[in-house]
Amino acid sequence: MEYKKFTQHKSPTTLIGIEFPSMNGKYYALPMKSERTKALKYIGLMPENVFSIGRAGSYRYIDIDDCIAQAMEVAEKLK
Repeated sequence: MEYKKFTQHKSPTTLIGIEFPSMNGKYYALPMKSERTKALKYIGLMPENVFSIGRAGSYRYIDIDDCIAQAMEVAEKLK
């Protein structure tokens, strides 16, 4: 995948990433209600200006473009 396609970033260079799926499916947040509830509890306890993003950080199985969008939102907040 080419990240410029997700972000609409204009650049003469590129960054290409490749995802390799696991054979057991245990590398992403699993949609188990009890675990999601536990994750949201911990996320709710984080102090202000501590960010938990991405698949593991938000405990949601989201696409890479959503992960990038989260990172860009945090970067904007940190300016």
